[in-house]
Amino acid sequence: AILEYCETSPEVDAMAVIFGSPGLTAVDDVYEVLNEKIGTYKKPIYAILPSVVNVKREIQEFLKKGNIAFHDEVLFGTALAKVYNHTSESQKAAVSCHQDFR
Repeated sequence: AILEYCETSPEVDAMAVIFGSPGLTAVDDVYEVLNEKIGTYKKPIYAILPSVVNVKREIQEFLKKGNIAFHDEVLFGTALAKVYNHTSESQKAAVSCHQDFR
């Protein structure tokens, strides 16, 4: 329901989904929903899957489907900052302008 809201909301440009697991229950169903939404939604969804030891096999399967996942939010933030810092000044101005009018 949250992903659907974000996909249809004009207030949201992209989604960062953080989903970890202590390894006590299966997570395949969650990763499958995430895979489906990444493939069908227009807005980008960034998967942050920190449980690289507890659900290693499940993350590998998620990646085999062509998805990208970050193992922590700091790595994601660093990557996002690098992309932002390498955009043109006019693109940055458009982003800032868009944020000001929210």
